[in-house]
Amino acid sequence: MKFKFGKNKYVGYNVYSMKKYVDKKRITFTIIVTILVIFTLILIGYYAISNIIMLKNIDKQNQKLIEISNELKEKEEEKQKRWEENKNNIEHIYSSETKRVFLSFDDGPSENTETILNILETYGIKANFFVLGSRVEAMPDKVKEIYEKGNFIGNHGYSHVYEQIYASPQAVLDEYTKTDNAIKQALNKNDFKSQLFRFPGGLVRRKICRN
Repeated sequence: MKFKFGKNKYVGYNVYSMKKYVDKKRITFTIIVTILVIFTLILIGYYAISNIIMLKNIDKQNQKLIEISNELKEKEEEKQKRWEENKNNIEHIYSSETKRVFLSFDDGPSENTETILNILETYGIKANFFVLGSRVEAMPDKVKEIYEKGNFIGNHGYSHVYEQIYASPQAVLDEYTKTDNAIKQALNKNDFKSQLFRFPGGLVRRKICRN
């Protein structure tokens, strides 16, 4: 027992009790620090795991974008290959020793185009579609489907109104250009150019234009 001098008396306190009080403070402080450290470690771990997951997701997305890009590139290369093959076939259309039949469809696209495409695909046949510019603007998705399935797209004029088309040579050229522009927009290919033009009404109408 020790004594402390007060105003008019001695005040005593127990050294052992004071030591226990100090130890409790230390223990409380240690517990608080430990909790803070654990909480900090949990936060660090949480953010570390979140970053790892985020990086993995980014890697997956990048890989997916690469795969999509490669697929689009392959499709574009395949389209270009088919286009070159079709172009080569047109250039040598009359010089082949092999007997061949050329299918062509005029005045489309229309509500019958889907049926025709399905039949052609069933038998592995490609055809020539001579489209009208006015119909291309009305059904651009069908024109794109024709092209993407490896068929040839030719120009058949815009209106199919003979008096309007054959009013003058310039009118024919205007119809051709207007239709080509419609096809470009439907295919989203600014470099598209019709290789063939089928005169509406055939040779008889073409003579009208010549006259």
